[in-house]
Amino acid sequence: MVRSVFVLTILFFTASRVVAADVDGKAVYAKHCTNCHGEDGHGQTPAGKALKTVSLVDPQWATPDALPKIEGAVRDGVPRMPAMKAKLSPEEIAAVARYVQQLAGVKP
Repeated sequence: MVRSVFVLTILFFTASRVVAADVDGKAVYAKHCTNCHGEDGHGQTPAGKALKTVSLVDPQWATPDALPKIEGAVRDGVPRMPAMKAKLSPEEIAAVARYVQQLAGVKP
């Protein structure tokens, strides 16, 4: 019995990682982020300029420790940017954060 529960737990976590890997971060970004950050991440849209949006192509977003910061900003919001946790699943948040890192120069 304990072994069955252990195996099912491992399968659940493995399956959830596969689902997260299947989320298209670029598509999530296109739907929810381009209005302010622009397709290229520079933030030079009318809304982005009005809100003084940060550039997502800045190398600071490409560092390994930036990924949890990006995920937190998307999930919980930051000044002038709403929280997206009510609109995006945790897998979508993770995927869009990885895509933001690609805009900043991280190779997929």
